[in-house]
Amino acid sequence: IAIESFRMSIYNRWGEKLFESADITIGWDGNYRNVSAPVSVYIYLIEYSYIEKGQLERKIKKGTVQLVR
Repeated sequence: IAIESFRMSIYNRWGEKLFESADITIGWDGNYRNVSAPVSVYIYLIEYSYIEKGQLERKIKKGTVQLVR
């Protein structure tokens, strides 16, 4: 399955967006504005689409990630 579009966002507990990427090969490095983000739990939101059996399928995945240093 080939990914047609991709967007990943990382948010802090107050809903502030810390990171966003539309490139599936680029992930969050744990920094925000070139400073190490504090150890904490962050929320991720991944939206992507792909073609399966001739139909465009859209998916949303969300959850949390624990940043550990």
